[in-house]
Amino acid sequence: MVDMSEYTKALELIEKSRYILIITHVNPDPDSIGSALALSNLFSENKIKHKVFNISSDLPQNLDFIPRFEKITDQLPAFFDLAISVDCGTYKRLGFELDSSIPLINFDHHKSNNSFGTVNIVDPMKSSTAELVFEFFKHNGLYITKNACFQHKIKECNGACIGEESQESYNERVTEFIEENAFENNNMIIIDRGRTFDERSAVLIENGVYKGYCFYELNYQITNIDILKNIIIPMQHNRDIKTIIQSYLRKNKVYKVIKF
Repeated sequence: MVDMSEYTKALELIEKSRYILIITHVNPDPDSIGSALALSNLFSENKIKHKVFNISSDLPQNLDFIPRFEKITDQLPAFFDLAISVDCGTYKRLGFELDSSIPLINFDHHKSNNSFGTVNIVDPMKSSTAELVFEFFKHNGLYITKNACFQHKIKECNGACIGEESQESYNERVTEFIEENAFENNNMIIIDRGRTFDERSAVLIENGVYKGYCFYELNYQITNIDILKNIIIPMQHNRDIKTIIQSYLRKNKVYKVIKF
């Protein structure tokens, strides 16, 4: 359990700083990215100078729906006088050696964390680092926004932004969404509209690799993977194609996704 005074000490360091570096861990996951961007959105709204850093430029693009995702960089700023690590179970997970003269706020929920920060908000009993960031906000009376988001106004958000949906429910839905649209080791056919009214399109993914696409008439049912493979137009898989398909799945309601 976190000593409540650590929440206060963390806020004091933030208020004194001139430029903050928020550090996500090597091979970042949704918890690390989400926690970092929650802090980033808070800082942005309060005009606190900062940067969100990851040692690699290869980020999980299925998280690009999170506000300020595009601000994450692999370039260290020339100057920063406070660092905040999020979800780093060990110091090595930062991916680089931090100047020992720079104070570090350590947000984490892993048992492996040995409280390597100047201020340590660490609790292995929590299911995520995001919970600790939320409690830090709550303890200090901090808010990213007091207003409902646009999606809530048009009935496409359950109200997590204004406390109408529980944190547990929101996290469960986000995890389910990411898993459903993840490519890794998945075999699936994405069925959607075709070029004409009486046509369908199909995209084949095998073991997380884009294999190609085809178009077929509505009266020609895809019931066998081997049949699909015979009519598919082979295409080269690359990271850009993967990102485009994942983005399309997130932003559009396709006709059907068949997993096999």
